[in-house]
Amino acid sequence: MNVTNLKENYQNLLSFMAEKGYKESTINCYRHQIQWILDNEENREWTSYKDIYLEYASYGYSYNWLRGKKALLGTLERFDLHGEYPDGKHHYPFFARNAYDFLLPDFKRIIDFYKDSQEKSSLRPSTISNRACSASKFFAYLQNNGCHSLEDVTEEMVQSFFTQDDKWIRGHDYIQRVRAVLTVCLPSEPFHIKNILNYLPATQGFRKNVPVLMPEEISAVKELLRTPDGRISLRDRAIGVLALYTGLRSIDIINLEISAIDWEQDRLRLTQQKTQVPIEIPLSAMVGNALYDYITQERPWLDDPHVFLTTDKPYRPLRCVYQASKHIFCAACLRQTPGTRKGLHLFRHHMATEMLEKKVPQPVISRALGHTSPNSLTPYLHTDFTHLKECALSIARFPVSEEVFHA
Repeated sequence: MNVTNLKENYQNLLSFMAEKGYKESTINCYRHQIQWILDNEENREWTSYKDIYLEYASYGYSYNWLRGKKALLGTLERFDLHGEYPDGKHHYPFFARNAYDFLLPDFKRIIDFYKDSQEKSSLRPSTISNRACSASKFFAYLQNNGCHSLEDVTEEMVQSFFTQDDKWIRGHDYIQRVRAVLTVCLPSEPFHIKNILNYLPATQGFRKNVPVLMPEEISAVKELLRTPDGRISLRDRAIGVLALYTGLRSIDIINLEISAIDWEQDRLRLTQQKTQVPIEIPLSAMVGNALYDYITQERPWLDDPHVFLTTDKPYRPLRCVYQASKHIFCAACLRQTPGTRKGLHLFRHHMATEMLEKKVPQPVISRALGHTSPNSLTPYLHTDFTHLKECALSIARFPVSEEVFHA
């Protein structure tokens, strides 16, 4: 392994990281790693940065420690071999990210056929990618169990991918993703793919009950978000207010750009990530003030179109808002039991169920939430307790022991 380029230029990398505001502890990690590589290169038989990582892995370090080491070495590899500096957003692992890279040509051809045939479809790229990824893992499992072509696939192999010891390890949604890929590819291999489709387990889809916020919980959250008092940051407050009073999905809050805010006409205009449908939302005083407070008082100065940025250097757009919702529920002393849901989707659910309880027409609710299908509102109907109670049947005609009500 030739480390001449790294030895001559690594100071440029460290200087770049210092200029971009990386923490001194992070820079020191890179400095120590580089020095260790330079000191030990002659005594090792490394041929690549992957070999360095595998040496660390052989020492039995923890998963999280090795994960950090993989990211660090990946960044060094990109700098050393390609002259690319870190951007604070991406890591560069040495290993394939998905099962597709390990597939035999016969199975890769199926995945390629699916992707090519769906390029011009109305499906979102993420949907196509998720289905292809699921099918790749499915074929990788078959391949590891002795299948070298489609004709080698047996029903037992297919069933064992989804169930083990009479228990489901992959459910209805996973089966449907694999089925979707195989159905599209049916014309390419009609006989063998039809057999595999017949081997897939028959399952019935179901939806879990939509989680809801209780009245006392929503009151506590609204009280917390009403005025900035230091219990949560201005950024977390703005995120919470957006989620609670507009019903925006988390991904749309993450992708929200400053140009989407029309201060003069009090409107938010954006294209939803999930549906790719433009949506226009009234900008209430509560929402507008929360956004303005964050942008003018707390948001780091960065030439980036996104509204919400990280608080640590190097500043960059947020990739997740779950921490913001955790901070909100923690500050409001709510949902602190381990395993209790704390995501921002609870606020979206609350908005939908509240409008249903107030008898807002369903098409209006769907338009406000950005739904493209009227069926998308069905899960929320199951939590419309106000109107569900009106459908309850009286049990007056059925004798019930008094002890039942005291249990």
